[in-house]
Amino acid sequence: MIDTHSFLSGHLAKLSYSKYNQTYNACCPICREGDSWMKRKRFYFYTKTNSCYCFNCGYSARLMKLYYDLTGKPIKENDFVNNKFENEKSEHVLAVLPKDSINIFDTTQVFKNMKNPRFKECIGYVLSRRLHSAVNKPKSFWFSPVDFTHKNRLIIPFYDLDGKIAYYQSRKLPSDKSNLPNYLSKSGGDRSLFNINQVCEYPYIFVFEGPLDACFCKNGVAVSGINKSQNSLTQKQTEQLQNFPLHTVIWVLDNQNKDETARKKIKQLLDSKNKVFIWPKNLAYKDFNEMCVDLKKNEVETEFILKNTFEGHEARLKMSGMV
Repeated sequence: MIDTHSFLSGHLAKLSYSKYNQTYNACCPICREGDSWMKRKRFYFYTKTNSCYCFNCGYSARLMKLYYDLTGKPIKENDFVNNKFENEKSEHVLAVLPKDSINIFDTTQVFKNMKNPRFKECIGYVLSRRLHSAVNKPKSFWFSPVDFTHKNRLIIPFYDLDGKIAYYQSRKLPSDKSNLPNYLSKSGGDRSLFNINQVCEYPYIFVFEGPLDACFCKNGVAVSGINKSQNSLTQKQTEQLQNFPLHTVIWVLDNQNKDETARKKIKQLLDSKNKVFIWPKNLAYKDFNEMCVDLKKNEVETEFILKNTFEGHEARLKMSGMV
């Protein structure tokens, strides 16, 4: 079963809930409020009818259609469980981490909880994905055995520039056969850049889609999911990057030869005059994490990324295979 509130909070920016009207209000994920992203909130989800409407672009849909449009995955409406926003606010919006989270990098906590098979699986997942030894791993990974939304998932913390956890995502483990998305986000959280606290004087910042890939690259940060619109960063993420005006920003997405969504997003980034890493055609890996696991590496060398970074017309020719 999918928690309706968790789905909405993971995909809608500036989400709020009216107890009186039993209605969610957020920035529209379809039109992204035109030129008013993060300033206007004209998207409404009505819990009484399980339907939504945007008063800017006119988008309307039932819950299962909205889920499909935002995730690309079909689902039945009775697969959802409705949970009221006010009942979860204290636990999910105000909490730094999910309830009773265990630090996977704390040896004492690990030994204390190894009898829990799901926790043991989470440790195994971290080891198998080489996340424990990655060059740019975060200060911690977490696991919650009890949280309503993020139970039995890998918790990925997003530290801000002050070294405090400002946001988090959770990653589904291999044994989880539910219809829940692979990634769930902090309820009501303002999306931050993963690993922005680890950016150093090194002259490049590499922006990834997902946090696990960013672990394998010095100065790698992640946006926690790519958007279908032209707006690739939230306002907060844009402000975070502005703290590094002398750094060159390079986007590194999943392999455009294997992922049509990544291919379309790369084209959008090029249209916005960004520098983008283009995967060589002879590499069949989906992403950096998969490549490092297969090659038993803890880091993707900067020289390799720069060699395959392009912009403008040259990048488009490279994607088309003409050069």
